Amino acid sequence: MDKKVSVVIPYYNGSQYIGQCLDSVLAQTYKNYEIILVDDCSTEDISILDKYQDKIRYFRTDKNHGRPAPTKNIAIQKATGELTAFLDQDDWWEPTKLEKQVKLFEDNDVGLVFSNNFVFDDDKNILLGKNYDLLELNADRETISHALFKGNFITACTAIVRKDLIEKIGMLDENYNNADDYDLWYRISKVAKIAAIEEPLATWRYRSQSLSNQKLLGPFHDLKYFYEKHSQDDLLSENEKRQALAEVYRVESILLATQKKYIEAIKKIVLSIKLRRAINETSLVILLCPMLVKHIPQLVRFQLKTTSLKLTATK
Repeated sequence: MDKKVSVVIPYYNGSQYIGQCLDSVLAQTYKNYEIILVDDCSTEDISILDKYQDKIRYFRTDKNHGRPAPTKNIAIQKATGELTAFLDQDDWWEPTKLEKQVKLFEDNDVGLVFSNNFVFDDDKNILLGKNYDLLELNADRETISHALFKGNFITACTAIVRKDLIEKIGMLDENYNNADDYDLWYRISKVAKIAAIEEPLATWRYRSQSLSNQKLLGPFHDLKYFYEKHSQDDLLSENEKRQALAEVYRVESILLATQKKYIEAIKKIVLSIKLRRAINETSLVILLCPMLVKHIPQLVRFQLKTTSLKLTATK
């Protein structure tokens, strides 16, 4: 019997993109699915959803959460499928995505399946976002966990997960701004097999936009939280634990520098250097920060590019 897939779509003011997103699900060659869209209290007109009302299960939150994890968790709790597929409101799928990925769940040890993906940029170019050397996924589970600990290589719109596995290891962590999916992939990797398809089966839309300082710092907070949460995992070597703690101090130094707390920032980066036993470009930036006050926003944006790579695949 074909496994039912619950397609989880967190939604907020996405009328510009949601049509393409939903149409890509409705065009799937694999038909045993349901679409669960959870609206995080949108403030714009959502009449575009009217034509899909008999094709989706629509829910609206009581309040705006401002981050995706709570809406995803609501959708997962409402889901009736054995498998949970994630899709953001501005991304879309290739027609054979579900058909090709669901087959891999015939192996009962597989808990997560993902694929490569395309990237659609601001200039409307479609690029291939190669997330990972898929050949390495033939390695054992522990090797994959170590690889994920170093950085995210699974784009959310390509991932399908067993629902009972999510319930077993815990729902998406709502303490994250945006890296809740990365945290989930890593936790899954410690208890189940991860399978991959080299073919790009989804398109992730990259949208550069002017960010407030608070939103700009979100990835730093997420990275710090991730390493604090997992830095003492039993599967990690002492060196990996040391490097994780060094990364926490590095991120803390950046956050302190943006608050112009330069002495505290320097103390943190010195601790990071001691643990890493090396000086990198971030260390130099923070050590020089008292002389670079007017350039702090630009420096944070520069560091954001590096940090986002660790949190979100293909960014």
